Amino acid sequence: MSAKKSANPNKKNARASSTGTVQISFHHQTAREVFVAGTFNDWHPAASLMVEVGGGRWVKELALPPGRYEYRFVVDGV
Repeated sequence: MSAKKSANPNKKNARASSTGTVQISFHHQTAREVFVAGTFNDWHPAASLMVEVGGGRWVKELALPPGRYEYRFVVDGV
């Protein structure tokens, strides 16, 4: 996966590899719930819950066909 800044600072870009697996990570010390919404789930804010792995780090592994995707994080409903 490669991620880079998009023209909109709130949106991120990701590229799915040929294996079809993308891991997205996010860091927020006080978050209680984090979702990732993007072009891969029609921007549905509650479709992809991330997993807290400790120390304020959240991850989500997605199985996606090769391509380019945009996404945003939804933290504690915002």
